[in-house]
Amino acid sequence: ADNGLLIYNYRTDIYEEPETQLPTDIRAILVHDGMLWLGTLNGLYTYSLNDHQLSAVTEGIPHQTIYSLIRSSDGLLYIGTYNGFCRYIPATRHFEEIDLPLSGNRSNQFVNSLLEDTARGYIWIGTEGCLFRYTPADGRTQR
Repeated sequence: ADNGLLIYNYRTDIYEEPETQLPTDIRAILVHDGMLWLGTLNGLYTYSLNDHQLSAVTEGIPHQTIYSLIRSSDGLLYIGTYNGFCRYIPATRHFEEIDLPLSGNRSNQFVNSLLEDTARGYIWIGTEGCLFRYTPADGRTQR
C-alpha cells in the first residue's frame, strides 16, 4: 500500500493489504478479540479481521482527531484526541469524556500518549504541555 495499513502474515512472512479500503491517516492502532481499532485524523474506526468490515465510531468522542488508544485491564478503551480524553465502555457502547485540569496552555488538551500503570491503578496521560495521572477507581485526574 502506498499509504495506510499493511497486515503482516507471520505464517507466510508477507505483508498483505487488507481486503477493505482502510483510512490512510492512521495515528493509533489497538488489536483486541479479532478487531482492529484505528485512531485516525478523521475519527475512530473498527476493522474486523474476521469478516473484513470497516465501521466508523463517532458518537461522543471529544474530537475526531485520534492520537492514542489503549485497552485497560478492566476492558475499557481509552482514547486520546486532539482536544481531550475519553473512554469507551463496550458493554453500553457509550463514550464518557474525562476532563483534564486546564492550565493557561490549551495544548494540555492534545492527548498524544496513554499508558496503563496496573501496579498503581492509574492511566498516565501525556499531552503537549503536561503529564496527567487519571485514577479510574475514583475518577480523579491530577497534574
